Amino acid sequence: MTATPDLVVLGYVWLRRDHDLIMAAARARGLSAELWNPSHISVEVGASGERVRYLGDAVTPLHVLPRGVNRVLPLITHVLDVWGSEGTRCVPTIAAALTCADKVATTRCLARAGVPIMPSTAVLGGPDYVANTLAQLPERALVVKPSFGSGGRDVVTYETRDAAVRALREITRQAHGSIEHHVVQPQATGARRDYRVVVANGKAVAGTQRTAGPGRFTTNGTSSSITPYRSAEIDEIAVAAATAIGLEFTGIDVIEHDGNMVVLEANAWPGLSLTGGVCGVNLAEVLLDVLLDTPES
Repeated sequence: MTATPDLVVLGYVWLRRDHDLIMAAARARGLSAELWNPSHISVEVGASGERVRYLGDAVTPLHVLPRGVNRVLPLITHVLDVWGSEGTRCVPTIAAALTCADKVATTRCLARAGVPIMPSTAVLGGPDYVANTLAQLPERALVVKPSFGSGGRDVVTYETRDAAVRALREITRQAHGSIEHHVVQPQATGARRDYRVVVANGKAVAGTQRTAGPGRFTTNGTSSSITPYRSAEIDEIAVAAATAIGLEFTGIDVIEHDGNMVVLEANAWPGLSLTGGVCGVNLAEVLLDVLLDTPES
């Protein structure tokens, strides 16, 4: 391998469009930049200390941007921790990324900070326990999602509480009670439409309204309608959420529920090309400003 680049984009090729935007912006600033596959990284721990290797070579980049690595975050957490001890600058921080990765942790963090949220119940256990827990919830349509899910995967909506109970009981029965915990929320009264706000260094820099496509529930599918949208109220909530979690650059998803705007999700590595293209903002440049500590004037 050649010399370690100034900037490493740590992510998989299926997000290549975003990765290329970042690397082009970095090179325009005179920085060397490379995309590194997380599957080619290892962490060594021994009597002589700790080191990270990429393709077999011991490496410590100056700057790292992990992108879309939710599913391999346990290992990447150790990679970033070792690099951080050696002076590598990373956005987001490990602590912020871990909070975003777990929907229960996100909700608890925001609630403690007084940020409006969707009420949530986390469940894990045998069929009878799940049924008894959900029986305490009001009778209304519910949304069930894996606590560590991302990208809208495996999010299911049920028209009644009883339907959700039956589904979760079956899941836990088939898994013998040993499954990833799920988050259960009331279906937002503003379901199928939400608002994505990109926040950088405590400032809202872009915003969109996202509407689910025909026959779909989640708003981040390819059939969704996405248009520029800004609201002082929504921006304020998004900034408060980013501040509470400690996210220097993030996409905060806000939705209407029972007449109020509340936070639905916080994203540690939001997409750049789609939101930026819709809003006419080069979010790769904004992200580099954050990483390099040169906020836009």
